Amino acid sequence: TKRYTMELPIIDMSGLRSEIKNERVAVGQALKKACLDMGFFYLTGHQVSKHSRDAAMTAIREFFSLPLDQKLLANKAQSTCHRGYEPLRGQTLEPGAPADLKEGYYVGRELPLDDPRVRAGKFNHGPNIWPDALPRFRADLTVYYRELLAVSRILMKGLALSLGLDESHFDAFTTEEIATLRLLHYPEQSANPAPGEKGCGEHTDFGTITLLLQDDCGGLQVWGGNAGWIDATPISDTYVVNLGNMVGRWTNERYRSTKHR
Repeated sequence: TKRYTMELPIIDMSGLRSEIKNERVAVGQALKKACLDMGFFYLTGHQVSKHSRDAAMTAIREFFSLPLDQKLLANKAQSTCHRGYEPLRGQTLEPGAPADLKEGYYVGRELPLDDPRVRAGKFNHGPNIWPDALPRFRADLTVYYRELLAVSRILMKGLALSLGLDESHFDAFTTEEIATLRLLHYPEQSANPAPGEKGCGEHTDFGTITLLLQDDCGGLQVWGGNAGWIDATPISDTYVVNLGNMVGRWTNERYRSTKHR
């Protein structure tokens, strides 16, 4: 497939924290332009601390470096709410393609088993699973989860502004929300992969917004229509943000989720 050098926009969200409304609205306008195009952009000004990002990356690398039998002690199959370790090739995102060559770990809002929502069996509500072998894992990822949640809530205010709505429009949807921190590891691929085998097959996300912290390896591609697959080359200190299917539903497909792999 031909690769193009078309680039995704870079949006500084700092203005969303301003007390001056015009500065918040200006970020909303930048978001609108990106969302009407592909709904993919790099985010700067997020204020997620370098310390918590580095600590999270260290925790992730330490976990995926464990022997398989230790990782399986935290197997997602034991969870009632999709938390814990997902083994290699545990997901197939692209219909008809081989299973994705990745392993993952799911973390969400920590709720005890006696919480009424958990007892009612609500989707994705419940306790996390934490690996006993790594004492810092829980603390470091809990801090990181909270920081990302705070950024995402501010970004939702920006999306409201981008749609010409009051910036508090989505507040009810960003209270006790279902948010997942998903850690992913893509091991080195075989020199002779199966036909169509990828680390992650092409798909759209099913939620509202996704914030992706890349390392420096690269690999993410976004479908640009006539431009083909666009490389989302890693940029230091940024998140790649994309819209999920929920935003398409809420906006009557004015904003859409875009395929990526």
